[in-house]
Amino acid sequence: MASGNNKLPEVSKEEFERNLKELPAQEQKYYHQWWAAFQEVVTWDQFRAKGYKVIADTAQEVNDHIVKVTGKPQQLKLAFMPTEIARTSPFFPMSRMEMKERPLYKEFVIKNKWGSIAVSGPKLSIQDESVLLAVLFLAKKHKSERIKTDYAELCGIMMVSRGLNSYKSIEESLKRLTKTIVDTDLYESGNNEKVVRSITGSILSNVDQKQGSTTVEILLNPYFLTLYGANLTTGINLDLRAKLKGDVTKALYRFLETHTGGGVPYGMLTLCYAINLNTEQPFFEIRKLIRRSLAELQKQGYIKRWKIDKNDLVYIYK
Repeated sequence: MASGNNKLPEVSKEEFERNLKELPAQEQKYYHQWWAAFQEVVTWDQFRAKGYKVIADTAQEVNDHIVKVTGKPQQLKLAFMPTEIARTSPFFPMSRMEMKERPLYKEFVIKNKWGSIAVSGPKLSIQDESVLLAVLFLAKKHKSERIKTDYAELCGIMMVSRGLNSYKSIEESLKRLTKTIVDTDLYESGNNEKVVRSITGSILSNVDQKQGSTTVEILLNPYFLTLYGANLTTGINLDLRAKLKGDVTKALYRFLETHTGGGVPYGMLTLCYAINLNTEQPFFEIRKLIRRSLAELQKQGYIKRWKIDKNDLVYIYK
């Protein structure tokens, strides 16, 4: 299987359509799946030879490379999120009022120095991200993109109290994660004009929830597992994340997991754009939120120290 630094040649849309017509009808859906999600990490012949089961192999590769990729002990409760989503995120810190009145986006564009995303569907909150991380944890645990679980197990992973309110909240989050389409353009490092990769799709492919039951079956978008195999994955410590009280702190933690934290400063607004923090509020409120979040991350031992200078440059040391 190819590594993240040794990608296979891309098959053009024209070549894909030409090859598709030449395949037997029973293989065409698998060829389409390979072209859409796996062509960078495995050849079509390899994919077919494996019985179209590269997803399971990729998940095993994740498990084998956990320590190498993240540098974290295996006993930690880790969920793995594609680094692209961790840096250019569709999840927003939102107040309870905003969550109650959440807008329905149609290609709402968010940009930062790492990329841009166009979101179509309901606005996603940090609560929705918590549910996704629980699903990703189970995907790693069971080495499968298809997960059968229940609301009680998801609550346990998220470290929230079990009960009807939590179950209803999880149910609604799962629906939103299937409805929201995220179109991501990733920039070349240091060049926010050159797009080097585009990714489009819903985060969850399918959710099967039976009325009157707390059991749920979830199909994760295979693209996430493809990124695992390419070693482009960020490890999120779910136990640490659950201890963080603020949504802004959780968003900041997710973003900082993709960086070394060696003291290279972030501009205040760059940091805000990276975590989707509302920049239309007064700037002193923005400073207060960032300071509070950094102080919380330091209290939890995630960062060693931090400072914000008079030019609003934010220095963070892990």
